[in-house]
Amino acid sequence: MIGTSTLRPRMGSFGGIVPGRALLRGAALAALAVASLYGCTGGTPAATSLSSAPTPEPPISAEPGCTNPPIRSEAAAELAGSGAVIVWERNGGSDCVDELYAAYADGRIDSELGGAPKNAQVASAKVEAVVGKIAEVGFFTDVFFTTYHQPCQLCHQHSVTLTYQGQTKTVGFVEGGTDGTAKYWLVIGYLSDLFGVAF
Repeated sequence: MIGTSTLRPRMGSFGGIVPGRALLRGAALAALAVASLYGCTGGTPAATSLSSAPTPEPPISAEPGCTNPPIRSEAAAELAGSGAVIVWERNGGSDCVDELYAAYADGRIDSELGGAPKNAQVASAKVEAVVGKIAEVGFFTDVFFTTYHQPCQLCHQHSVTLTYQGQTKTVGFVEGGTDGTAKYWLVIGYLSDLFGVAF
């Protein structure tokens, strides 16, 4: 067991604490480090001083960003004209997706994923419920409007066309934006569930 006398500092002739060997060794090393910064001749800093060291440039990523294709507004209008009550386009992101979905009142689902067409069928009541939910959050009001900014590498851009009770409206937006309502995410959640899109 370590006794209390071990913890008591030794007193020097001037009443001060006598530093131990480890402390003296640390002070000597610090003095050598300071001397090395100022070179061997004295007060002029050496060329390797911290003040003259160049600031490193940030690394440049070798991974190219995704080039977002233009929104296919004409295709959305054509699908809506053919009876689709929901048309959703999503592109970009880290995986550079290029997706177009259309849902019809009878439950038919047509989609194009990276140029490959795909068809599915859901209950018509599910499509009707999603259309109603999107309308209920204010899609046909001024709360929802088209907004755009340059997407980040991880962000998707969206275009949603909804037809409900004789009204048709298209809204576009980009993930990460702050100039639109947070209710955009409610709409994307409803669409993701309907079309089976994972985020």
